[in-house]
Amino acid sequence: MGFGGNAWSANDLAIHLHEIFADPDIVVFHYRGYAPSTGTCSARAILEDALAIHDEVVAQLAPDQILVVGLSVGAGPAAHLARSRPIAGLILVTPFDTLEALAREHYPRLPVGLLLRHHMDLAGDLAAVPAPVAVISAAEDTVVPPLRTDAVRRSAPTLVADRVIANAGHNYIYNRIEYRRAMQDAMSLVEAGAQTDY
Repeated sequence: MGFGGNAWSANDLAIHLHEIFADPDIVVFHYRGYAPSTGTCSARAILEDALAIHDEVVAQLAPDQILVVGLSVGAGPAAHLARSRPIAGLILVTPFDTLEALAREHYPRLPVGLLLRHHMDLAGDLAAVPAPVAVISAAEDTVVPPLRTDAVRRSAPTLVADRVIANAGHNYIYNRIEYRRAMQDAMSLVEAGAQTDY
């Protein structure tokens, strides 16, 4: 299952993941409020929908295992799903620890705690994930600064892969061959960890 970033459509995410991982079936969806999906987008809606989509996939397709990939803000629902449902493994790309901490990083003089309407505690969810986890980040990420991703690494009890892509930023990491190799390596390590531990 794949969860894209804020600017990703489900179609683009499906193509992107198929280009990297040729064999597995891939499930993606349009976040609520993102056309052509209806409703109103919110962090809570995305987290709830991640569980509903997972449950529907299990009920309809009965897959042998589910590996979850979360890109940027998609790392939030990916980690939430991994905490809430049994999965085989989790790959997070340019993840942040919490939306609040990320907002404070960008707006240090604003009362973020009072203004923020959307909440995701990726690090808190990740701390309760027993499945193997891989983290891939961009060395020059200014959207999710390294401090926010470092907190994610520290919260993962079963970190099996950790790769920083040099000379890459948040939005242009995806075109780098090093990123694609890191994703494929992460998939192999996560699958190996799942077979060893479960």
